[in-house]
Amino acid sequence: MQNATKHAGPDARVTITLGRDSQRVHFAIADDGAGMDNPASADGEGLTNMRDRLGAVSGELEITSRPGLGTTVSGTVPLGESQTAPATDHSLRS
Repeated sequence: MQNATKHAGPDARVTITLGRDSQRVHFAIADDGAGMDNPASADGEGLTNMRDRLGAVSGELEITSRPGLGTTVSGTVPLGESQTAPATDHSLRS
């Protein structure tokens, strides 16, 4: 969320999506802002911290972006075996 407000532009809309299935928590933060050319090579401090934190809990992070079309940062985090509640999906829009 901090990266979106910092880099997307003042008029960008940000959407946060949270969900889970029986094995993983899923999240996405998407904006319709400035975007970037090569998200795979993005190595800013914020993205590095996110990758490190998710990696520490066997999670995964994906960044998709195109100039002028916004950016989506999405990921998953595995649930422990004892946490097998029914799948849910919650969306927040700002």
